[in-house]
Amino acid sequence: MRLCPPDKCSACGACEAICPVQCISMQPDAYGVTRPVIGKDCLECGQCSDTCPVLNPPSMHMPSKCFAAWNEDSSQRRRSSSGGVAALLAKAYDHSFGTAWDKDFNAIVKEGDAEEFKGSKYVHSSFSPEAYSSIRSLLKEGREVVFTGRPCQVAGLRNFLGKDFEGLVTADLLCHGTCPQNYLDDELEHIGKKNVTDVRFRSNDSDDFFLTLWNGSECIYRESASTQPYFKAYLEGLSLRENCYTCPYARPQRTGDLTLGDFIGLPGQKSFVGVNTPKGEKALERIREAFPSLRLEEHPYSDRQAYRPSLLQTTDKSPLRGKFLPLYPRYGFAKSARKVLRHSILKEKYMKTFPRFHKMAHTLKSKILRMFLLLVPALISLGCTSRQLKSGDLVFVGIPVDYSLDSTSMSSGIAAATGKEGPLNYIHTAIAEVEGGQVWIIDATLAHGVDRHPLDTFLTDFTLRDGSYPVFEVMRLKKGPRDLVENAKKHIGEPYDNNFLPDNGASYCTELVRDSYLDKDGKPILPANPMNFKGPDGEFPVYWVQLFGILGSPIPQDIPGTNPQDMHSSPLLEKVDVDLTALR
Repeated sequence: MRLCPPDKCSACGACEAICPVQCISMQPDAYGVTRPVIGKDCLECGQCSDTCPVLNPPSMHMPSKCFAAWNEDSSQRRRSSSGGVAALLAKAYDHSFGTAWDKDFNAIVKEGDAEEFKGSKYVHSSFSPEAYSSIRSLLKEGREVVFTGRPCQVAGLRNFLGKDFEGLVTADLLCHGTCPQNYLDDELEHIGKKNVTDVRFRSNDSDDFFLTLWNGSECIYRESASTQPYFKAYLEGLSLRENCYTCPYARPQRTGDLTLGDFIGLPGQKSFVGVNTPKGEKALERIREAFPSLRLEEHPYSDRQAYRPSLLQTTDKSPLRGKFLPLYPRYGFAKSARKVLRHSILKEKYMKTFPRFHKMAHTLKSKILRMFLLLVPALISLGCTSRQLKSGDLVFVGIPVDYSLDSTSMSSGIAAATGKEGPLNYIHTAIAEVEGGQVWIIDATLAHGVDRHPLDTFLTDFTLRDGSYPVFEVMRLKKGPRDLVENAKKHIGEPYDNNFLPDNGASYCTELVRDSYLDKDGKPILPANPMNFKGPDGEFPVYWVQLFGILGSPIPQDIPGTNPQDMHSSPLLEKVDVDLTALR
């Protein structure tokens, strides 16, 4: 059966829940990351692939209103992460589902009360088939249900239900990403405290952004996020699931009726509430009427967008991740994270211990840096001339041939099949648009389908696992029409073409470019050639074998198409001297 690519799977659990013979289970891989595994009893009915939100993205909603919100009752808000709105939402409905700890501190989606759901739980939460079925049963009985969870979980629930029940209200959270449950289990075992009754990461008191462990009302462990290995690894993007680095939900359009998160940039701890649908507006009015202590302060949406992470861009992958992953299978999370983060944690502790000396050193360093920056324009003018980026320019993503790619990634499959002699393997092509001084990218990716997004999102999507950028080369059509961007925009919203076939209502990266680069008669300017999916040894790389095995279709060897390597060498294009990363 066809399931989504492993590096895009969020383990929302919808495929497991929908299976009529219960032959799908979530199993950890060598890095502790859970993914669906299909058992031998599969009927090949296709319900799992039809329900998967990666293969079948749900409709998204642009917020119509934006609020800063907080519960003025500080005693109720103390254990909440920000303004305490999620807890009030849970209290306003008879049946509320969210993430809570079980007795072993596994994060699970369950029906519960506001107290169980309070506080951010920075770990991947399991959405069991039983929880999915319970929500569906309640809705069929005509009950009202509110679900608060990650946007990928909201998408999975909506696809599982198959229709919009009037009684369901969903609230998606602004999500930094999630770590595998195994990582938290190993960390708690390493810390070794006994009789732990609660694990907290956030609160409305002096323990905010501290990992604290509690025995009843007594705090028995407390360490700052900047020096606590599990917390630091999470915040710095070292330990997230691979799909989180290319999350398709880190965008203004949202999956839920409401969106909840921190309202960064305002004084105090306040919640951001985005009202995405009429149903969401009714839900917000409901809690406003039910709880007089709720304060709402309307803002322009741009106020919240000023802080980009989780809303306009995904979490950056830590440059240390390439060191962490090889250690994990041997040492587990706690030891691997400490080995990798040792120097940065020591530095943080030094700065806290000797703040005055650090400030003096930092001031001296800043003065030297400013002197250097004053010289940069003159140095640049001596060494090169640059040309301005223009709408319709193509951006090619090049990977050095000696860079070791994950054999299970699409990038490795493309590089192996299309790479030629030279310093770079080109794995992706995108179209640039310059509008009002801002650079936008239109391209086709597994994460977004065909989409238009800011340059920052594009650069983040293609950051290598060691934290460095690949080579971004800008190419321009030597002669021909310049209204190519408008052609590309007609394809926005199409899914990514996993099958790499022509004229099927979906697009892969260079297919989008070819279908957009049209002459005055509407015919493609760039040619199509028989596609090759085989590596230099004449065999199909691992990625293509796995992908088309999941799709249940033959590898389209020799089908007419395009690839980034051949397109880059087209005599119809010329290279433009533009540093793309300097434009972000």
